[in-house]
Amino acid sequence: MVDETPFLSKVYLVGKFDVLLYDIHPTMNEAKHAMKLLRAVNHAKFLSLSVPMTGVLTRALEGNLPSFPNLIRLEFGYDMFYHWVLIPDFLNNSPNLVVLILKKDMVYFDTDDRIVRHPFESKSLPPCLGFHVKIIQLKIKEGVDDELRLVEYFLKNCKVLQRLYVDYDFHYKLKKFQRQILKFPRASPVCKIEFRNTKVKG
Repeated sequence: MVDETPFLSKVYLVGKFDVLLYDIHPTMNEAKHAMKLLRAVNHAKFLSLSVPMTGVLTRALEGNLPSFPNLIRLEFGYDMFYHWVLIPDFLNNSPNLVVLILKKDMVYFDTDDRIVRHPFESKSLPPCLGFHVKIIQLKIKEGVDDELRLVEYFLKNCKVLQRLYVDYDFHYKLKKFQRQILKFPRASPVCKIEFRNTKVKG
């Protein structure tokens, strides 16, 4: 059915499991099916990927991620230990991206003994960050160094960024975390940073 409707405007790929996620090891066959589905909807303008879905896709990624020529808004669920390595690949393959939403969750998949690194280490700057991305929303869980490095990277490289939303649900060392972010250099002279407590309703 997806093959017959390849030009969907909005696509939500959500994987859900009934057991603890850190006990799940997606098979390569499952990963290939997920990649096939992603290829079938690569012309979408809006794409949302849950944490379980990005975890499965990571196992199938072998330099064969499709391009997303029409994508202007990407919601990407990830954890720091494994499937955030996909972020640069999606950005490099989304040349017209305007809105980037990164949602961190504490979910773990088998890492196959791969070394976990910051996703942008030894990577060239994705073109969309330099020319198109205007809004970034980051869901921060702990305020740890890796999260700070991610914020610093975007502020340093997004030349037309207008808004950076930092959503948090922690309070430990919050003021120090905020001060550090506000001191980071910004490539965009019009960029404004807004901190939002996700535990406050309304």
